[in-house]
Amino acid sequence: MGAQDFVTIQNEKYTNSGANAVANLQTRADGSVVDTDWQDLVFRKAVQHSHNLSVSGGVDKTNYFFSFGFADQEGIVLSNELKRYSFRANIEQKVNNWLTAGFKSGVTRQSNYGPLTGSNNLSGNVFGAIRMLPNVEALDPTHPTGYNIDLINIRSLGRGANNDVISNGIPNQLFVLENDRRASNSWRLLGNAFLQAELTKGLNFRTQLGIDGSYVDDYLFQDPRHGDGSSANGRVSQAFSPSTRWNWQNILTYDKVFDKHNLGVTLVQEYQKEKTSFFQSQVTNISDLYFQENIVSGTFATPEAYGGIGENGLASYLGRVNYNYGGKYYFSASIRRDELSALAPGNRVGYFPGASFAYRISEESFWDSMEDYISDFRIRGSYAQTGNTSIGNYPYIGSYGSGLYGTQNGIAYNNFGNDQLKWESQTKTDLGFDVGFDNNRYNLSVAYWTQDNDDIILQAPTAPSLGIPGNFVNKNIGRVKGSGIELTVDANVVRNDNFNWNVSANFSTQKNEVVTLVNGQDITTAYNVIREGESIRSLYGYVYHGVNAANGNPVYESYNKDADGNITETILIQADLAKQQYYVYNEANPTDLSTVRALSASRDRIVLGSALPKWFGGLDNTFSFGNLDLNIFLRFSGGNKIMNRTKADLLGMTFNNNGTEILGRWQSPENPGDGQTPKLWLNRDALVNNPDFASTRWVEDGDFLRLQNVSLSYRLPSSTLKSLNISSLKVYVQGQNLATSLVIAVWIRNFYRLLYRSRIWGRLQR
Repeated sequence: MGAQDFVTIQNEKYTNSGANAVANLQTRADGSVVDTDWQDLVFRKAVQHSHNLSVSGGVDKTNYFFSFGFADQEGIVLSNELKRYSFRANIEQKVNNWLTAGFKSGVTRQSNYGPLTGSNNLSGNVFGAIRMLPNVEALDPTHPTGYNIDLINIRSLGRGANNDVISNGIPNQLFVLENDRRASNSWRLLGNAFLQAELTKGLNFRTQLGIDGSYVDDYLFQDPRHGDGSSANGRVSQAFSPSTRWNWQNILTYDKVFDKHNLGVTLVQEYQKEKTSFFQSQVTNISDLYFQENIVSGTFATPEAYGGIGENGLASYLGRVNYNYGGKYYFSASIRRDELSALAPGNRVGYFPGASFAYRISEESFWDSMEDYISDFRIRGSYAQTGNTSIGNYPYIGSYGSGLYGTQNGIAYNNFGNDQLKWESQTKTDLGFDVGFDNNRYNLSVAYWTQDNDDIILQAPTAPSLGIPGNFVNKNIGRVKGSGIELTVDANVVRNDNFNWNVSANFSTQKNEVVTLVNGQDITTAYNVIREGESIRSLYGYVYHGVNAANGNPVYESYNKDADGNITETILIQADLAKQQYYVYNEANPTDLSTVRALSASRDRIVLGSALPKWFGGLDNTFSFGNLDLNIFLRFSGGNKIMNRTKADLLGMTFNNNGTEILGRWQSPENPGDGQTPKLWLNRDALVNNPDFASTRWVEDGDFLRLQNVSLSYRLPSSTLKSLNISSLKVYVQGQNLATSLVIAVWIRNFYRLLYRSRIWGRLQR
């Protein structure tokens, strides 16, 4: 809001709660009114550019490739920036007629600069920016820092002509962005070396050793003069997080053609191990502002240190057979044996099979009469099972960790291990067909898939009297199933010597359901629930009924339920802001506050919708005219719900700025407002807005259609480049995330609902 609306709204919060008005317009010496646009100060138009140079070639029995890349991206928030340098080098040498050696490497140096973003940090950039007071200046030339800082509470934004300081002591966001510093510098090293030998005709052996190293150096400085750093008299924090994974593979392949029979056999042996560690040092009470580039010995009073280490390994063996007959019948089968260090020795080994088939019907002789119209037609299907390796490093071990006894360092039991844990598994099947028309100028692919995630590790509760850390034990209990369809269309719509138009489109659906939880018990958070029979992490909250036009109180739905949890009765209740209590809402007598009934988190919250999109896809168009190429890519998604927590923040009841939607608040029975925004009341956000729980007031449709990318490029004629010994050169301009629309997305949602209700879809779901 602007300054005038801000003053009106804030004073209404105070006076409605029985306090004196505190907000006032501030006038400069020239008579102008202070009306600071903090969004304009904090956000900016960002520029990004990237460059890549590569060289490839070969001499005699040696092939090589080198590339160097540079990217520089400004963030839309002040002080946010990314710089990346990358280098790749590949060399392959044919030692003799049966042995080849090679090496591939990649090095990336990336630097990220930016402010804190978390809502728990008062200096968080967006958190603070939307709350800044518009009726105060951002700068104050009379202050030693040059910024508008409160003289009484130096952590807070200056109060200007207001009689109160900004709530929660939020700092001047411009100061934070221009003086606090946060950086993350990382090195990523990728490399592998290999030897490949042709043992005999059709039989090849390859051994390769690879390494993936990530080395991240994080840095934080918070200025002692203002903001989060003022209470600590300055803070410097540095953390180093190295991670190294090595991988050794031995691959034996055999390929043989017998007349129309094509056979391929692959055997793989693979070992991989990862080790991670973490070290952080944080110092406060810095002796001088000068020491902000690094932790410097003797320049601080209070040091702290943290750290940790972990490792895991995986040993795998794979066998796979591929067979096809005359390019008509295809079959593949595999079996994988994995041994995971995170599981107990007796359960470390898991076996995961897979199989697939395809039948190219268009290769049959009876298809000859149709090949002018349908040039290719095949049916296909697959079955595969995989295991989840991301279950932590030591979940089966009963372990000890650091602990304090008073002020003394010690160790304490911190993990109750379960040596009965086994592999989490995922089983996926699909069945579909591919068809090509007009000599494959137009192609269509359709597939239906199912996915079953079983033996998911969940925390089973234990009695507190047992003394188990966290009062839980990990067990293989959970199960989640999913299904959907995938459609892909590729078409060369127009093709001639001067103009070409190619279209690629895809449309996918997904249906997700939680099947099994610990004793059927819900897993709930403030906004979500994991519940048997529902989509995973569905939005979970209250049904908001609107505003009581008689007194401005918010009204919600409350329920009576039977023993199975089914709703048997809906009762409207209103939150009285003055008495801080919920009462039954009597439509015939809306000011009646005689019957108390609480809004219960356990009884009155219901599933408000799936947080996962039910459909999504994209449409890619490429137009070529001479040496000009135009690409337009659109992306869409929907069928889900989102919790708009930012909207709730913008309607807060503290002494902060608000969004313009708050102007529709209830003011009187004669001026009831928009029917959705209750009466304002200072510091009673939990009753006025209830923002810490999901509700239909904050939950919105997640449907969107986005113009994701548009690029226009020009390829310089080869005749022009020939004299420069350059084979190709292209210049281009590109725009990303240019527009987002909900209109077409709603149409796509209706199409999905029609498809979902059709008989064909119904049969697939069964």
